[in-house]
Amino acid sequence: MSDETGKVQKKSFVNPDSPEDTKEKKKPQIIDPAVTLMLIYNKQAEILAELKELNATFNKVKAERSEPPQPAPVSQPSQPSVSEPKPEPKQASNRIVEIRQKFEPFKDLITLDEESDTLFVVIRPRQYLGAENFSKISSVVREIGGTYVSQGKASHFKVPKAEPRR
Repeated sequence: MSDETGKVQKKSFVNPDSPEDTKEKKKPQIIDPAVTLMLIYNKQAEILAELKELNATFNKVKAERSEPPQPAPVSQPSQPSVSEPKPEPKQASNRIVEIRQKFEPFKDLITLDEESDTLFVVIRPRQYLGAENFSKISSVVREIGGTYVSQGKASHFKVPKAEPRR
């Protein structure tokens, strides 16, 4: 639009240089859901192909690392091979045997966890102990140098695997 002087009237107060209505330009583009799904599927297929390639690379490296290195040929006369002694299975220490024996009367009420902690045997109740059973177990724990750890439902007893100093 122009007025009598020949100047172009501006219609928008937001963008003074644009004579067109800005509301018409900002219409959102609607993409067909089928097209969106196709784009997502293609992206997933690309990611899957890359993951398969990575998996193949990792398996190749794993196979290379698991193969024992080939020894270089030695010109010295061969000596009879000496096999290394096989490690003996771990036997329970005297302290753990002592702890097991002390808690034998309570085996239905508690579990002894010897592997979760390197320094302590953790004793957890299987059920609610009640005042009488709790006091009996607590006295045995104190007798062998252990303590009670109050943590709500995760409460337990800890008995050191090493002999306490007296």
